[in-house]
Order: sequence, then C-alpha cells, then structure tokens
Amino acid sequence: MRIDAKLLRGVLYDRDITQIELAKKSEVARFTLNKVCNGGSCTYETGKKIADALGMKLEDLLEKR
Repeated sequence: MRIDAKLLRGVLYDRDITQIELAKKSEVARFTLNKVCNGGSCTYETGKKIADALGMKLEDLLEKR
C-alpha cells in the first residue's frame, strides 16, 4: 500500500513533527518512515502505526488513484 507522501510530509510540517519524532511515536523504523515519506510502499501494519501516531484514519493518508 502507498501512503500519499506529499500529504504525509504536509501533515508533519503543519504539526511541526520531525520524521525522527514520528518514528519514535509510531514505533516504525526511521529508515522505513523515510522510505514512506519519499513515496515508497509499506505494509498495512506500518501504515496503521503511522496513522495512529498522527491521530488519523489510515484511509485518509492513502494515495488516491
């Protein structure tokens, strides 16, 4: 699955959260989070952890096609 990288970076910017802070809060490896923030795919579990850490629904973060 793909999270909308532009949207994710925007949410981090708007909330003044670094990738390192989100990685710690979501318990997702920094490398994996960086990959997702740059348009890479991730597993459902990883996407769910990121969404939960941001207080968002996973569906709202997914890439729209």
